[in-house]
Amino acid sequence: MSSSPVHIADAASVLEPRAGGVIVAILGYSSRSGSDLHPICAGRLARGTEELPHARAVVLSGWARRNGGPSEAELMWQAWPGDGVPLVADPHARTTAESALRVAALARSVAASEVRVVTSRWHMRRSLFLFRGALRDAEIEISAACADDPPTVPRRIRELGGWLVAPAQLRRKADIGVTAAETAR
Repeated sequence: MSSSPVHIADAASVLEPRAGGVIVAILGYSSRSGSDLHPICAGRLARGTEELPHARAVVLSGWARRNGGPSEAELMWQAWPGDGVPLVADPHARTTAESALRVAALARSVAASEVRVVTSRWHMRRSLFLFRGALRDAEIEISAACADDPPTVPRRIRELGGWLVAPAQLRRKADIGVTAAETAR
């Protein structure tokens, strides 16, 4: 485990003030039960470590599905094998859209040149749609790194439900809180 991650609301003030660089965003995953790192999330985390040579910072994103339990971001941090790259935690992102909007705000504030989204192959299309929507007014490249876990029927149904609400989620920027002040702990 590396040193404690910086909260996403404070990240812009601690990252080097230089233009460019890649923000690697590792999206969390959990089931509605259990308080351990889900195997899908562990796979995403492992794939994210392969992106370290390119990373200016790594964002670990995901909330706690169980009241009082650790967030997906915290569980990923506890399992983080990397070192030397600033870690940023977004433990309050409840959806992929919220992750996209908050990471986009960070990328803009530190003048990143690219956001690399790390998630599962079956989740990638919707993730890229949401990140592109969140960054549509910025000249920031968006790329993908996929963890390979099989797309089961329940996962496909979950994704279908996510697609149905994705456009509306992007329009909720003000409700979600896309600035540092709004992403309070």
